[in-house]
Amino acid sequence: MARRRLQEFGINSIPFTPTSIPMLFVSEFSTFFYYYQFIMYIVWVWFSYLFIALMEVSVVILSAIINVYIQWNNEKAIAQLTKHEATCNVKRDGNWTKLSARFVVPGDIVQVEEKSGIPCDMVLVSGNALVNESSLTGESKPVQKTACRNESAMYNPHGSGVKHTLFAGTAVLQNETTNQKSTSPLAIVTATGINTSKGELVSQILFPEKTSFRYEEELKIVFVILGVYSIVASIISICFIINSGSNSSWVTMWAYVIFTVSQVMSPLLPVALQVGQIRSCQRLKEKDVYCVNPGRIAISGKIRIFCFDKTGTLNKDGMDFSAVVPVVTTLPPFSNTAITNDDSKTVMKDLNQKGKFLDVITNVDQSNDIPLLMKYALATCHSLTLYGASDVVGNEVETKMFQAIKWNLGAANSSGICRVTSPETFPGQNIYSLDILKKFEFNHELQTMSVIVEDASASTNNTPKKRHCFVKGSFEKSIPEDYLEQARQFALDGGYVLALAHRNFDSMNITIEDASRLKVEEKEKFTLLGLMIFRNEAK
Repeated sequence: MARRRLQEFGINSIPFTPTSIPMLFVSEFSTFFYYYQFIMYIVWVWFSYLFIALMEVSVVILSAIINVYIQWNNEKAIAQLTKHEATCNVKRDGNWTKLSARFVVPGDIVQVEEKSGIPCDMVLVSGNALVNESSLTGESKPVQKTACRNESAMYNPHGSGVKHTLFAGTAVLQNETTNQKSTSPLAIVTATGINTSKGELVSQILFPEKTSFRYEEELKIVFVILGVYSIVASIISICFIINSGSNSSWVTMWAYVIFTVSQVMSPLLPVALQVGQIRSCQRLKEKDVYCVNPGRIAISGKIRIFCFDKTGTLNKDGMDFSAVVPVVTTLPPFSNTAITNDDSKTVMKDLNQKGKFLDVITNVDQSNDIPLLMKYALATCHSLTLYGASDVVGNEVETKMFQAIKWNLGAANSSGICRVTSPETFPGQNIYSLDILKKFEFNHELQTMSVIVEDASASTNNTPKKRHCFVKGSFEKSIPEDYLEQARQFALDGGYVLALAHRNFDSMNITIEDASRLKVEEKEKFTLLGLMIFRNEAK
């Protein structure tokens, strides 16, 4: 089976070889304008314009040499990018074997090793991984990848499945296994060679999509006008030669025609345009305006609309946690009071009757006005991972939320369960511990993410352990209609608004293994806890 797939898909490599220097020169000098230039310079030599002709030929040849050198260096860099030598632990015919990454084929089961590069596109089927994707996206922050769940939705590596996909060319910084039979996370190969994300990137570099600008299209009209003008001027020149009584041969008259054309359409016209662009770049640089594509300077005066990427350009690079707005409940605030089933029923009843927001709270780690369930949600409703001893890595909004609550995140155990504990802000205070049993990653279509949490602090509070479901997402998806007006007001004030909601998992009468996203995130079954407000402040 693997041999047949190898014949069908080929080896896992991107077939690219840099063009030889002689072929680059052939390609460079095989354009129409080079032919035009050299024909004109031959005529100039025939007219004894030796010094000028030799000077301009030197400029053209030097320019061609520089272009060939730049292209050769670029192709060498691309060839270096396509190379990847590694070995993989692959499961074939029921046995694990070490193979060169070149012979991995789609469908292979591969162990994801820590501190190693990814040789092909793969989907995680067990365990978690922390990946550096800067080589593909330019984003320096590590990205968390989780195992793909058995769901009815179609797998799309660039859509909802991106959080489960390990892309070729990236590097694994840290992994976590949830499979007792394997020491490393497992992944299934989905694409190799040129069909990987890395292969697509190389293809885009080698064969970029051609963009057409009105300025460049109008240049053709300019050359047509100059061509017509040179033809008229040539006819007039021939008439002058004939009417002057000169016995010049047709060769001489043809040379005069070519010389006239070369005066109208200068062979150094492209060089002149390039010199103007370089000078424009220098003038813009003096005003702290940098241009990476000088050819676009000429059309900048035609721009009618500027579109700025707000985040990181006009505003700061990321979101800042601003405040929470709890919903009024009769549940005691963050205190030593334990949560009981009666409390949850009271909360549900109270919400349905009142459903009003409390005041905006900014210092969430110190406030005693935030209900305990909302504290739990802020501490656990995320997909963060512990990297190293104390660094928390994941979505930036979730990172800011967790940093605001100032709880402690532990490393995941062999079952993939990680524990979150509250800090001890004063001696004798109860420490709350929550185990995150299951996560449902953020879904762009549903605009929500959810977790199933077990209250592990019961062992210290002498109360039975309880399990909770917390959901976080867009307020349009999570809040009843009568709450929208105030939530929209927060958004109009510049806030990025997310909702938090709660559900008692024990009342669902299902096991953790049977808990699917569809069952957990039933909108009518959740109780609104409140809103979170984030801001992206201007620089």
